[in-house]
Amino acid sequence: MYSDKAIKSELGKFLTVSGSTPAKEGSYVNVTSIKLPAGHTYLVIGYNQVSNNLTSIMSSQLTGFNSAAETYSFYLGDSRTIGNSGGGCLCAAIVSTKAECTISLRGYGYSSETYDYIGKLFALQLA
Repeated sequence: MYSDKAIKSELGKFLTVSGSTPAKEGSYVNVTSIKLPAGHTYLVIGYNQVSNNLTSIMSSQLTGFNSAAETYSFYLGDSRTIGNSGGGCLCAAIVSTKAECTISLRGYGYSSETYDYIGKLFALQLA
């Protein structure tokens, strides 16, 4: 049934953050970060979009995993798409925290064009 780490009223609790930052060609940039409390399992979903229509690639990646603080049992935390198709790029992971940890959403600057990454992170407590 329910883990001794989470009571029924805590299940389904969610955390959200959003942010934006200028892209930098040839480098990763952190768009936003979320702190996850210790002792729980979370579904973490990240979403990046860009401020302009790009003819190049855009990305969405979850980072900050540290085996001393958490483990993940599912990781789809690195995805790419073409920026001129509209929409954005999703990434996800299931994370079990041993200690408080910070998971970041970042994007890579594939283009020399001037644009911003605009991102959102969502963490749903599963246990």
